Formats: sequence, structure tokens, C-alpha cells
Amino acid sequence: MESPIKDDVNAIRGYNPLSIEEGARMMAAYTGDSVLGAHWVPLLGSAGGALYAAVWVPGEEPVIAGVLIGEPTEVEYSTIEQMVMFFNQCFDSGTFLVDGEGRLVMSPDQYDEIYARVVG
Repeated sequence: MESPIKDDVNAIRGYNPLSIEEGARMMAAYTGDSVLGAHWVPLLGSAGGALYAAVWVPGEEPVIAGVLIGEPTEVEYSTIEQMVMFFNQCFDSGTFLVDGEGRLVMSPDQYDEIYARVVG
């Protein structure tokens, strides 16, 4: 059986779920990131090293940080539920769709509009 290429397992345009091993390897590369701090776990990763991570302070709910190579790490979603709601709306609206070649693609303008509506 052929193993899938990364584009075949993207859950979100450009990102795929990470195994525990992949997440552990990625964590080592981000030691010292002040936004990620000491308590975080990668959730989704890209082939280029970008990721979405759950970040928390003990006793508080996690937020979701976006990590892009060469850019400052930013909190992008106030809760895991907000991130899931955003991505669900992207699929429901056709912002994320599978093209004629079977690839997951997106409309950047619609993406930005939904993000502004959901996240503010």
C-alpha cells in the first residue's frame, strides 16, 4: 500500500494532524518562544514547519497560537472551540474545497472574511 503524501492528509489547507512523535520533534525546535512558553502542544503542522499549537497556563483553558517560520508567534484563537468553529465555517461556506485534481484549496478572501467574523 502506498503511503499518502502530505497534501492527501491535510485537515486544514496546508496543515495536517501531527503524530505524537512529530509533535515532540517540533517542540524541540521552538524552545524559548515566549508566546508558547512552557505549556503547549502542537496540534496541526505544515511541511514547512508552521504549526497551530494549544498553549496554556496551568489551571486555565488553552488558547491557540499560530507559528509561522520567520514571523512572530501569535495567539490566533481564544479557544480550541473557536478554531474548530472557524475551520468548520470555512468548509461549510466553500472557502475550503477539493479541486478537480483532488487537492484541498481555499479562497483567501473568504478565509479573511470568515476569520474577521468569527475571531473579530
